[in-house]
Amino acid sequence: MNQIIEKTYLLIDEIDKSDIIKNITIYKQKLLHNKNIQSLLAKAKSTEDEYILYDIKQKLYKYNDYKQYMHYYNELNYIVIDINNRFKKFTNINTCSR
Repeated sequence: MNQIIEKTYLLIDEIDKSDIIKNITIYKQKLLHNKNIQSLLAKAKSTEDEYILYDIKQKLYKYNDYKQYMHYYNELNYIVIDINNRFKKFTNINTCSR
């Protein structure tokens, strides 16, 4: 079991050093310093109206920095989902209790 934990930490370290994390960090900083994007995100957080949210998403995707951030965010998310699914194969064993 110890070996699995060590390898998992090595995987996390490699992900931390990856280009995906570097790029997501760069674009996140750009988003945090862009007042227009911050304003749109604040509006999105304060509304539940689907039409307004759709309009905000369209406006956000006109910004290249936002598109790039979401690209790397989604890429990272797919990696995490894949890893979780692989772990689930080992831990989600259905057995009969009879």
